[in-house]
Amino acid sequence: MEFKDLTDAQKAKAMVCKTPDEILEFAKNEGIELAEEQLEQISGGDWTSGNPVIYCDECHKTVEVTEEDKARHRIVCPYCGTFYAL
Repeated sequence: MEFKDLTDAQKAKAMVCKTPDEILEFAKNEGIELAEEQLEQISGGDWTSGNPVIYCDECHKTVEVTEEDKARHRIVCPYCGTFYAL
């Protein structure tokens, strides 16, 4: 399942997950099936900063949500330039 396919409520819940275990628990609770590539990104992703992340629907990379993104109420994927509203 892609991030864009989630409901607004699910997106909000996913974006506050701070660890791989939290995102896996979220997916399990919501009945969301994650693709093998998504599971690999979660298990080996950039989770060290403690900031929430999103999965870019365009380039399929994990993007960290920074404090600056939160202040602007938008995220710009640094890999492909796709915009996401917060």
